Amino acid sequence: MARRLRPVPFRGDRLDAALAAYDYDSGEAGAASIQMAIVGRGDPIDETLRVRDYREAYRGQALDFEGSLAIGGMRFDLGGCVGFDVRGKVIATSPNGPRPGGHVPPNDKPRGGASPRRRRSRRALDEGAPHRPQSGQSGAVPTSGSRSGMPSTATAPG
Repeated sequence: MARRLRPVPFRGDRLDAALAAYDYDSGEAGAASIQMAIVGRGDPIDETLRVRDYREAYRGQALDFEGSLAIGGMRFDLGGCVGFDVRGKVIATSPNGPRPGGHVPPNDKPRGGASPRRRRSRRALDEGAPHRPQSGQSGAVPTSGSRSGMPSTATAPG
């Protein structure tokens, strides 16, 4: 089971702490220590990323460090290291649809939608459909262009 890492807080501008170390090659646990100080503060950071309905905003400051990190028998100088103290937030919105208290689209109103009782006539639905004789009728089929008067007829096969 993995151990949960705990944060190591700064005390003012200094950080002095003993750390747990682990050698992945040998699997042995070890010890480490860090002594670090913030010796300078750089320019402020104020960055915003905007994409349609998504925004990320970051504010903070660049930091210059001095100190050392010791792991086992090795010692590392932190003089060339920089860091950032940054706070950020992400804002994602869904702009689709009506806003609360805003304009309601006409099709969302009861009188704006199509009435479910409105229907096309049976004749309008059958226009252009081929006529199939029911059993017991002759095979005469009206041809196009003759709706009134005597229809011209053709004999249906079979």
